[in-house]
Amino acid sequence: MWPLAVVGLLLSSVVTMTAFVMVSKSDGGPKVVDSYYQKAVQWDSLNAVQGAIKARNWTPQLSIKDSVGTFILLDSEQARIPFLTGTVSLSRPHTSELISGLPLSFVPSDSSYTFVQEATDAGLWDFTFSIRTGDTDLEVTIRKDL
Repeated sequence: MWPLAVVGLLLSSVVTMTAFVMVSKSDGGPKVVDSYYQKAVQWDSLNAVQGAIKARNWTPQLSIKDSVGTFILLDSEQARIPFLTGTVSLSRPHTSELISGLPLSFVPSDSSYTFVQEATDAGLWDFTFSIRTGDTDLEVTIRKDL
């Protein structure tokens, strides 16, 4: 009788591990970040672009209501900063691919920028804003739970 118990335990372990492997591979498995080598080579310049907003003591704000995102950039005195051009890129933290890239539209009445967001699924989203003010490129990423 006890040999059947040993065989049963071994078989249940094999079945359980097979199920774990099948579930872990159901979403396509691990993903590699696109052009990761180029990003690694350009790390210093990318880090400087991303750190420029913090170095200036500027505060980015993002709000989303009814599929419309509103982006505001405040200076150290909480005054809104207009910029010339900008785009927003949407991605999910658990995948390596870019979902969409959208232009920002300036709203002169309140010095904000809007975009029609395509983040339809609930969960965490990364909104990466690439903006150009004067001759300076800036970038900031805001993670939001929708």
